[in-house]
Amino acid sequence: MARKVDVNKFGSTAPKLQPEDLEEDAAFLTVASYDEIEVEDEEQEGGVRNSATLRFEETGDKVVWLNKGMIETLVEQLGEDADKWIGQKIPVERHVAKFGNKKFPKVRVMPSEEWDKAFKDAGVRRSRGKK
Repeated sequence: MARKVDVNKFGSTAPKLQPEDLEEDAAFLTVASYDEIEVEDEEQEGGVRNSATLRFEETGDKVVWLNKGMIETLVEQLGEDADKWIGQKIPVERHVAKFGNKKFPKVRVMPSEEWDKAFKDAGVRRSRGKK
């Protein structure tokens, strides 16, 4: 017997942080929570896939859905202990993702190699530094 997943119980309906929610092309936001959730995905074995979101102090209930690259950046910059990400300021930016022939405006965690310059150029102090 197949077990149906109730997507709502995993918070996948949380509103997504949109590019127009940022006042500028880039911003430094304070991590309020990191959550790992399961979402329904008929193309995956078992009908679900793991996903992760970041919620920020400055954006209320809106979240950024993380892809593998963004998670790798966070681990590289902040360490593997996601509990230590809470309270850290991180750079996010407006971005246009391409999938096939379509473009999707979104907000993403700035790539790791851009963090030092972004903090310096903005005059923003890193709250705890790397790892």
